[in-house]
Amino acid sequence: MCGVVGAYKPADRLQETDEGILVAMRDKMVHRGPDGAGIWSSDDGSCILGHRRLSIIDLSTSAAQPMVSDDHRLAISFNGEIYNHKEIRERLQAAGVREWKTDHSDTEVVLKAYAHWGIEAFQYFKGMFAILIYDGRDSQNPK
Repeated sequence: MCGVVGAYKPADRLQETDEGILVAMRDKMVHRGPDGAGIWSSDDGSCILGHRRLSIIDLSTSAAQPMVSDDHRLAISFNGEIYNHKEIRERLQAAGVREWKTDHSDTEVVLKAYAHWGIEAFQYFKGMFAILIYDGRDSQNPK
């Protein structure tokens, strides 16, 4: 089971030491994810997400986390499994979502579903999960 960690403060309130603290927190969970580790910071410095990876569904490095959207305004750190991710992916493709980095990552499906449907995407997920999502699409009202 992966490990997720994050911090959010209003823009420009995070300090340089905060990333070091998040890295230390993330690395205390090495037993939760021995297959890799990642850290991501928002452009405005308001959010940091960290991840320890236990590869189960997609073993490729293209499914590494935190995962960022193509426009770099969304980021996700995800733990768990979305059992119906294939069906959601097909629904997204039918709705016109065509650009995919992986061929079967449930993390990417969650990110694309959130990008497409917003918070309503969660009604489609069947599984067990913990998800951190940074949404910088509206910098005046980050979620």
